[in-house]
Amino acid sequence: MTNELHRESSLYLRQHQNNPVNWLPWTKNAFERANHEHKPIFLSIGYSSCHWCHVMAHECFEDDDVAKLLNKDFICIKLDKEERPDIDHIYQKAHYIFAQRPGGWPLSVFMTPNQEPFYIATFLPKFSKYNLPGMIELLPRIAELYKSEKQIIEKQSDQIRSLLVQLNPKKDEEELINLNFIHSIRDSFIKNLDHKNGGFGGAPKFPNESNFNFILKNFQSNSHSKVFDSIKKIINSGLFDHLEGGFFRYCVDEKWTIPHYEKMLYNSAQMVGLLTKCFAVTKNDIFYQKIFETINWLKKDMTDSHGYFFSSIDADSKNLDGVLEEGAYYNLSSKELEEIFHPHELNELRKYFFLEGEPNYEGEKWHLIRQENSESEKFHDYKIRLADHRKSKTKPEIDKKMIVSWNALMSKALIFSGRILNDENWVNLGQKNLDFIFRYMFADNKLTSIYEKNKKINGYLDDYAFVLDALIESMQANFREEDYVYACNIGGLLIEKFQSNEGAFFFTEHMHENLFNREIITEDNATPSGNAVAINALQKLSQISRSAKLNDQAYRALDHLNGHVRKNPFSHPSMLLAYEYFLSKRTTIFIYGDKESTKIWLKEIPEYMFLDHLVITFNTKEQFRKVFNDQNITIEKGAYVCENQTCYPPCKKIDELLEILSFKEI
Repeated sequence: MTNELHRESSLYLRQHQNNPVNWLPWTKNAFERANHEHKPIFLSIGYSSCHWCHVMAHECFEDDDVAKLLNKDFICIKLDKEERPDIDHIYQKAHYIFAQRPGGWPLSVFMTPNQEPFYIATFLPKFSKYNLPGMIELLPRIAELYKSEKQIIEKQSDQIRSLLVQLNPKKDEEELINLNFIHSIRDSFIKNLDHKNGGFGGAPKFPNESNFNFILKNFQSNSHSKVFDSIKKIINSGLFDHLEGGFFRYCVDEKWTIPHYEKMLYNSAQMVGLLTKCFAVTKNDIFYQKIFETINWLKKDMTDSHGYFFSSIDADSKNLDGVLEEGAYYNLSSKELEEIFHPHELNELRKYFFLEGEPNYEGEKWHLIRQENSESEKFHDYKIRLADHRKSKTKPEIDKKMIVSWNALMSKALIFSGRILNDENWVNLGQKNLDFIFRYMFADNKLTSIYEKNKKINGYLDDYAFVLDALIESMQANFREEDYVYACNIGGLLIEKFQSNEGAFFFTEHMHENLFNREIITEDNATPSGNAVAINALQKLSQISRSAKLNDQAYRALDHLNGHVRKNPFSHPSMLLAYEYFLSKRTTIFIYGDKESTKIWLKEIPEYMFLDHLVITFNTKEQFRKVFNDQNITIEKGAYVCENQTCYPPCKKIDELLEILSFKEI
């Protein structure tokens, strides 16, 4: 027996197609049916690689008793939060209003046929436990509440809607955030580092890539040694897969010992970019090694032959007994280790991985954590043998959906890393991904958010913003005229489709379907804020194209969000970077010449200019004219330096360029 989800392309929805629950996808038909049958809606939100989503599915949605109660009194909708982040954002925020604490997944929403929530929880067991109400007891009470207390529910829903609208940022008249304020917040972030274990805060422990990117903005400062040490602790920890590469989503303990085992594309994308900055400054090989291993994992496990990247790998897989278990693919029992290694080798293995005392995963198995300074030929031999043993296990399922925003994050990271670390193959891999996006995901001046069979979901703010950001990175690696054309187009569409009257950007475009609320999202979450990335990318495109209009629109957004960011700066590291870019001297260097001569120029430019400023090379006059948009301009070989849209006369000698950049005197 299958329900309506068997027609869906989403892996998460298909995972529930054989449930006894009469699931429907989020469609107009589902809400019409709820209205017609006078029933409330039970909306269950999750994603394919989510461990607790699987736990709730096995305990509740595969259970006949729970299914009978759901089917009798509710219209049941399953939603993939990766397909519909717009809906997920709304009800996560509503959960916070109800519970006064963050939500998560699975998210369980009881709402009216008009999308109005009246009870929201996260994980719910079948029977009451862990101080959580059980579905068996809860569902009849919710059904009765909906029948007998509709007026109260309507009044509460109006209050929730009003609060959600109030939570959207409001423009104030305060003076614009200044550099002193930004520097003080950066200092506070550094003080708040967990210097003992690495990262920020206690359990659960997330990598918080946006925090580190904000801290490392002025990367040439020697005061950042403790920041680099903190990042080293993270990448040597249980957050990283030391056999195959790639990062897990987060760790459940403050010491980064045991991860929550799903691997998300966006984590590894952000870590590749972050570690590239670390290596560029420190030249510490541990950073390069993790970049290399992560990109190898990406190419091996997460890349389609057409050039796009898959979204995630499940936390759960079948253990040796054929039972689904979190981390089964990654963890090793002492017995397994004894079968792989001789006793004396096992003693040596302890030099390379923490394997002393009781096994670190539930006292039964080992999750591998690397000892620092453990590079050697034997170490690599042992890693190969461990990886070969892992091949005998059942691999966790890969969600092969292509999400444009996450792909653009990875594309930018690959191009940036390849550009800074001189690996043309990484640049090519990132640019191939961009080419796929514009070949298959962009038509009629619209980006599609998801590449899945028979499904067209209009792009969200993050899709447009992250793609524009990746295009700007691509132009710096090797200038392709189509990247510039697409960037100008996407920049214009960002403003046209998403910008509010006050200046900030909505998460959904103006022609999007009507939902319970329309969100302006400014905080960094698992990925950087779409508003922050959009504002920064528009400023950079303004520098390249010398379009004052783009810069003006970026300023309107900054002005709108000023008070909101000032009140809670620690939730807005990426927004603070956008303010800092606006307030700083912005330098763009255009270099024109053949490939060999431009390489010579590039070698002479101080390395940090490539991290903090825009450097673009043209090898043909057509490329030059495409950007400068003046067919009558006299084009001379050399460098053109522009600061805040004002350009100096061309430099014909490298010394002239260095003098302008104030790095040495002639």
